[in-house]
Amino acid sequence: MSKNRSQNGPEVDKSECEEHPVEGVASATEQILGPVARAEAELKRAKEAYDRVCDEAAQRLRDVREAKVGDLCDGVLEQVKRHPGPSLIIATVLGFFLGRLFRR
Repeated sequence: MSKNRSQNGPEVDKSECEEHPVEGVASATEQILGPVARAEAELKRAKEAYDRVCDEAAQRLRDVREAKVGDLCDGVLEQVKRHPGPSLIIATVLGFFLGRLFRR
């Protein structure tokens, strides 16, 4: 077994490299490309999620712009009927801040 020391690294056993040179390259390539492939897959999933959220947000914005005041009031009243507790808390906090704002 002949061992050589590279200029910047630890000792390397040349006999191990000479016995299976293709396996070493293949495993090194797999170690490098495996995480790259996973990162590309995650990036693709993130882009798809981003596109989906953007489309939903744009649709909701269009819906709000096209809605009439009466439609918005009906929606608020429906939410108050479904969730009276949180609605009461929100109304109290909103009333407090509006009272502070217009007190002077």
